[in-house]
Amino acid sequence: MTAASTVTSWISRLGLIDEFEYAPGPAAVGEPHAHRHLQVCLSVDFPGQYTYRRRRHDVPVGAISTLDAWEPHFPADPCDRWKPSHFIVMYFDPGEIRASVDLDAAAPLPLVVGTEPGRVRCFHRLYRALRSGIPLEQDERYRDLASITFGGRAALLPARPAARALQRARDYIAAHCHERCDLHEVARVADLTPWHFARAFRQQFGVPPHRFQLWMRIDSSRRLLAEGRTGAEVAHLTGFADQSHFVRTFKRITGMTPRQSKRRGG
Repeated sequence: MTAASTVTSWISRLGLIDEFEYAPGPAAVGEPHAHRHLQVCLSVDFPGQYTYRRRRHDVPVGAISTLDAWEPHFPADPCDRWKPSHFIVMYFDPGEIRASVDLDAAAPLPLVVGTEPGRVRCFHRLYRALRSGIPLEQDERYRDLASITFGGRAALLPARPAARALQRARDYIAAHCHERCDLHEVARVADLTPWHFARAFRQQFGVPPHRFQLWMRIDSSRRLLAEGRTGAEVAHLTGFADQSHFVRTFKRITGMTPRQSKRRGG
């Protein structure tokens, strides 16, 4: 595979992201190499191919390929590129991604190429969350992708936690809804691992923690708007990235814009 025409690299909370664009051209084969991180790649609009663990793996358009850390591999084009081709690669610490779903560091990676809609959906949700989401959502999306990456395997769930422990965590999210708290922080309040906490919280309250936090932000914003604060002030005080993100979220959840809410008196 020839060098990419364009590579956009950026650092997310959870690891490096590379976005590749290759110009049209003849099929090529890349050099063997390895990474210290586990690699998850989306073949956006062109097929790919890897030689990995002494086997060739074809990657259809829209598929997710996953290569473990430290493993030698090399990419190749399965055919000439008749159009620009794009790939998005996310790199994660191999121990941390396993630990995120309560697996030990030696847990095997069961699948190299996956085309299931759920797997592709998990990739897209995590990618979007890493670009613009809040830490709670990023952590939840990361664990969703980790779970499907390792075949849905995880440690056995412990006994269902006491409702009071989950209520403490719920109240903590509500009290800190304007802050960028992550899943580890909130799970400690309930004395659970992040993996078990996220599932127990959803089972108890019917929504994932990040969505509950978003609801609490909107709940707070209504009171601030009623006090006469501007949309820009409210967006800043309630932890939104910017005013446009606040307005979009407010309208999606309440069915009206912040300006309309102010006119109606909350």
